[in-house]
Amino acid sequence: MPTGLYLILASVSLIAGIWTDIGSLMIAAFLVPTTLLFHPFWTVSDPAARRTQVSGFYRNLTLIGAALALFALFAAAGHVPFAVTGPALNLR
Repeated sequence: MPTGLYLILASVSLIAGIWTDIGSLMIAAFLVPTTLLFHPFWTVSDPAARRTQVSGFYRNLTLIGAALALFALFAAAGHVPFAVTGPALNLR
């Protein structure tokens, strides 16, 4: 599945309220390898380039945390008022 389509499906899931927990997990699952592959600051020796890579790495790490927090919210809260469907996974 192309990456763009994968991200569009995850975004539509969150925006439309259709299995929002799965959509947030899809975004987190996309960001983990993306962060490791595109921001390998541990391999960069130039200090300026290293700072840029560290900044991108921590930005993506923050987005992973936000996506996982959304997953926990949607999966634990059950059906939220704006959602079309309830969560696919239940953490209660």
